[in-house]
Amino acid sequence: MIYDLKMFDVMSAFINAIDVVNPILKHHHRRVAIIAYYLGEACGLDTFQQSNLILACTLHDIGALTVKDSLELKELDVVNPEAHERLGAGIISSFTPFEHMSKIIRHHHVKASDKAINDELAVPYESFILHLADRIEILLKTDELALNQKAYVITTLSELKGSLFDETVYRVFLDLAEKEQFWFDIDYMGMHDLLEKVDFDCFSIENNLETVNDLVATLSKVIDYKSRYTAAHSARVAHVAFRLAKQMNLEDKVCSGIKLAAYMHDFGKIAIPTEILEKPTSLTKEEFNIMMTHPYYTYEILKHVKGIEELAMWAGSHHEKLDNSGYPKKTKAQNIGIEIQIIIYADIFSALSEDRPYRKSMELDKVMETINNEYKDIVGNTVYDVLLSMAEVLFCEIKKIRETINEEYDHIIHPEK
Repeated sequence: MIYDLKMFDVMSAFINAIDVVNPILKHHHRRVAIIAYYLGEACGLDTFQQSNLILACTLHDIGALTVKDSLELKELDVVNPEAHERLGAGIISSFTPFEHMSKIIRHHHVKASDKAINDELAVPYESFILHLADRIEILLKTDELALNQKAYVITTLSELKGSLFDETVYRVFLDLAEKEQFWFDIDYMGMHDLLEKVDFDCFSIENNLETVNDLVATLSKVIDYKSRYTAAHSARVAHVAFRLAKQMNLEDKVCSGIKLAAYMHDFGKIAIPTEILEKPTSLTKEEFNIMMTHPYYTYEILKHVKGIEELAMWAGSHHEKLDNSGYPKKTKAQNIGIEIQIIIYADIFSALSEDRPYRKSMELDKVMETINNEYKDIVGNTVYDVLLSMAEVLFCEIKKIRETINEEYDHIIHPEK
């Protein structure tokens, strides 16, 4: 175990952040998961199925990237759910223990009437449960007591049983609807209480460094896959940061911690609208203020995870500067340690060599010229010297990482090509 880290503590913190701060999915995942938990229990799912169902619900719409996507998903019968189902499942499937969960997400808008197709695709039964839970939540207004909307929900859904929704699951819902507790929990059960119902042991995951890295790499894709421009960003930053740390002969534990923090450095972008992240022109002052919240949220997401308080601080400080010009804390120079400087340089080096909506990627000489002229004196000379000595090799290495991940991303988005 690295930094005394329990991997699902990180996952729980991340899931909670999506539910609380994401502008598109706010509270939706939690409420869907509560409904699905009740349905799954009443349908007699075993522990493995129920645990996968709950976690799938807490992540099911991570492939919905824009406000436009969100509005389309509010239709009772979503016209074209394929893209966001495919992207969400593709992200989750990159962590092997979550293979079954990814299948649930991949088919969570399954129509009960498409029986032949569903049989051919071996659609998990949990997908039918998630679909109904998802649509129940869409019908509920968040500013009105759920119980007071019971009759409207039942009437609306009754016309679609057997065609859009599995009839057996619908009948289970009707039985649950008679219990006031069901409706009250939709409104008031917290994410922490919900996740306690998940038996994480059933995933049979060893809590070692390799699997922790695999998990945070998967979660980082929820952020990075918002755009093809950034699909490989966190993986590249983690690679450069780890290589710099090793070259500087830091302790193995510190090197591993830097790599984890680098993977998690942009977790806070879960709160940033894709429309801002992908804007092809300069951000307005107001938009940049929103963008500046992302390291703040990174720290807020991670700070309560026991055992990685130090990593949370490193990850949340990746936009600080020695001359006090960084953000969001305006950290004093003496508090910006070598670990933070490594992550800052890794982030800058990777970002400058990536295409962005507002500019093309820079070649190596331009990257290093920009870093020398604009960042060396305000980030730190020691790490800069090490980066300079390794720049050519690192540039080639992260180019290969980008090509590999972009190929994976393109296959998920456009599987027909």
